[in-house]
Amino acid sequence: MIGLVERATELHQVMALLEGAREGTGGLLVLEGAAGIGKTTILREAAAIADQEGIAVARATGHPIEATLSFGLVRQLLEPALARVTPRERAALAAGPARAAVALLDGAPAAGTDELELVHAAYRLVAELVGAGGGDPWLVVVDDLHWGDRSSVTFLLYLAQRLVDLPVALLATVRTGEPTEVADLLGRLLVEVGQGGTTLGPLSAQACGQLVRRRFPEAADSFCAECARVTGGNPLLLNELLQAVATSGAATDEPAAERLHEISSVSLQRSTGLRLSGVGVAGRAVAEAVAVLEPGAPLRRVAALAGLPTEDAASAADALVRAGVLASSDPPAFAHPLIQSTVRSAIPDAERGTRHRRAAALAHGDGAGPEQVAAHLIWSTRAGDAWAVGTLRAAADSARSRGAAESACRYLERALEEPPAQAERAHVLAELAEAELLTGRLSALERLDQASRAAVDPETESAVLIRIGDVLFQSGKYDEAAEVFDRALQQQRGGDAELHSRLRVCRLAMETLRPGGKVGPDLVDVPDEQLEGGRFLQAHLALASVMGVTDHEQTRRLARGALADGAMLREQGIGLDLMVSLGCLIWSDLFDECDEEVARGLAVADRQASHLGRANLLFGRAWARYWSGRLEESVDDSLAAIEPWRGGWNGQIHFARFWCAVALVELDRLDEAQAVVDEPDSPGHGADAVGVATIEVARGRVATARGDHRAAREHLVKAVAASASLPFLVNPTVLPWRSEAALAHHAVGEVEEALALAADEVRLARAYGARRPIGVALRAQALVVGGEAGLDLLREAVEALAASPARLEETRARIDLGAALRRAGRRSEAREVLREGLDAATRLGAVRLRDRARAEMTAAGGRPRRAALSGPESLTPSEQRVCELAAAGRSNPQIAAELFLSRRTVEFHLRGAFRKLGIGSRDELAAALRDGS
Repeated sequence: MIGLVERATELHQVMALLEGAREGTGGLLVLEGAAGIGKTTILREAAAIADQEGIAVARATGHPIEATLSFGLVRQLLEPALARVTPRERAALAAGPARAAVALLDGAPAAGTDELELVHAAYRLVAELVGAGGGDPWLVVVDDLHWGDRSSVTFLLYLAQRLVDLPVALLATVRTGEPTEVADLLGRLLVEVGQGGTTLGPLSAQACGQLVRRRFPEAADSFCAECARVTGGNPLLLNELLQAVATSGAATDEPAAERLHEISSVSLQRSTGLRLSGVGVAGRAVAEAVAVLEPGAPLRRVAALAGLPTEDAASAADALVRAGVLASSDPPAFAHPLIQSTVRSAIPDAERGTRHRRAAALAHGDGAGPEQVAAHLIWSTRAGDAWAVGTLRAAADSARSRGAAESACRYLERALEEPPAQAERAHVLAELAEAELLTGRLSALERLDQASRAAVDPETESAVLIRIGDVLFQSGKYDEAAEVFDRALQQQRGGDAELHSRLRVCRLAMETLRPGGKVGPDLVDVPDEQLEGGRFLQAHLALASVMGVTDHEQTRRLARGALADGAMLREQGIGLDLMVSLGCLIWSDLFDECDEEVARGLAVADRQASHLGRANLLFGRAWARYWSGRLEESVDDSLAAIEPWRGGWNGQIHFARFWCAVALVELDRLDEAQAVVDEPDSPGHGADAVGVATIEVARGRVATARGDHRAAREHLVKAVAASASLPFLVNPTVLPWRSEAALAHHAVGEVEEALALAADEVRLARAYGARRPIGVALRAQALVVGGEAGLDLLREAVEALAASPARLEETRARIDLGAALRRAGRRSEAREVLREGLDAATRLGAVRLRDRARAEMTAAGGRPRRAALSGPESLTPSEQRVCELAAAGRSNPQIAAELFLSRRTVEFHLRGAFRKLGIGSRDELAAALRDGS
């Protein structure tokens, strides 16, 4: 290959990338360009520089045959690095946060592991491997990323977004104009990470002339100029042209330039053909076999596909290396992807399909996994082979178990093309629909309809109906979903009792989110004997108790029965039933019990390296921590949940954004809160009615904090419109939207609307009976009513909230009571109440409430104590947590992992704490914290 010329800019960018990694801050560089333009050469040069400087290099190359093989590039990148660690280090990795990735590389990921969990685990594995190497920098190089599988490209995007915390340089190449299944992810890699790609252009005529004269020193100027013209400045094509000139013995003088167009007609295909002609029949057979097989296929499999003894194949491979067709002979690998494409495209389509069929059989015979075999079946001829259908279904199951739903879809689509036997067709369609549902494709509904018609037995049809209802439900088509579930229930009368119960739960869950939905006794009433062991049913009946505004004691009883002190977690893991039960604990004011269950769940999530499981649990805990007044912790938990849900669909994300925003408001971080509520939804995944209601309440809260009461009123009007007909939001314990709307209307003088909304919320809160929602509703009614009646209501609100664990709302109501007493002229009484409120707000770190209490105290003639500006008392709760862990000897990465924060956030908290404590190092932390106790 011709050496590098006119690539100084790109090499400078590479050097800057490596320098950043050496300094501990990673970066990303993507080289784009046409085939043969020199991307791979720069990649190799970067790897060589890294090797010389002692920087660890992880390499991977995309390949069209492996484009469906989930986590294929990840395996290429991380398997060699993992193989280099000691057995003891490997055991530690297999027991830590990266365990799911280690299991993936061992070929045995945990069943049901989500793709994002594996992506996060692979990221953690990189971090752990970097740490095991003493924090020395890494260079990750990925050639032909456009041919990468979706799971791996998702991982690289995830890694790229976190490079600031790792000494890892990421360098990738992408061929422009090449059709790719990962174009959306590549776009995000270039744009969302904030990095532009570097596009390699053609070489100038001067550079082409320089390269020509390296090969032919006496070449005429006109000959050099014509070489540049006919190759368009493409280095690979120029190299091939010069090879053709050398092979043909043509002259390089000025007259030869006029004939160069004849020589240039020897295209890359002709040039490769000429090279192959010199290695005989065996050489061509080996080259074609390598072009069909997957990268890294062993020589014996190449020999078998080529129909040659292994010894003859080895000799032919060596000859191909000498001819410049292959770069290595064992395992055989092409010198350039373009040469491989040329050899592959020269094989007739039908013959190529037959060879892939044989390659699949050879891979299967070698004990390759179903996905490795399916990678060939994707390209093979169709034959109605039951073995092929079974292998493709197994590959889809393998891919789906790792969350690689796109790969699963491709395998199952190919299985339908085979085609499967009639009795198997309904199952393949149902499996494809399930995979499509995971990718967010609404075509899943059509697939399920086809599966329903293809079902040959009632059991299959019932299972398909449940899936159809689920797709409709998740698509927001609640009425259609209700009809499907009703049809399935009708069909199941007298059938399987467990299936019948699950269908009723599906129907019940759908009704809670359906505008105008009804939670009737036919769905809720269940004999006590059916509750035994039916944890999922108890969980959803607890939810029905909340939705139906039944006495909160019933909600508590059902939720506790479902959870059974960790039994549900042990039996079912971190799933929907657990989250529903945790919500019911929170909605019935059992915050401490929720904390205990979340702690148990986080231990499980950590053992399983379940990133999404952890996110779900932290999201649930964020509610309780907000109401408890643990505001910074609520923000941290919410952000930890939001991050993995971005870019995909999770109906909870709007609630997570709500808790994050309202906690930020209380911390007086209004710009951050505004950014959270204004964050756009993922493309194609807009908010449903519950999401709209939730986020509009949050927007109203932010607008109120900014003093824009007109805007707050508009947001709350939208929230009321979205909430009014939703069973899920009838009970104010879930979301006190009526209180928020009442205060918004009152602020702009719309008193009648405010009074009606406030009274309605008090009625519903009293019916449910939990102290927190009663206190919240009474406070809002008190502020709307005003006068002596308002004072009485505020006293009742404080009393109710003091009997609950809702410290933030108690503090808010207490300060409102003090302010109302001041306005009524009872200054001495007001000062006492406000002093209690100020102390509570200061302890909670509730900045806005603290500042308001201080202002009211001053107005009431009091002299509020100044807030501590230094020493341990000045630390925020988050700074306190980080300092305690640091004082106990935890490193920043360990603290980040334990508290689910980024390393930069940990560093930010430590810097702030050091300043307040007047210290300069971690060694002084323990003493500084003790001195303040």
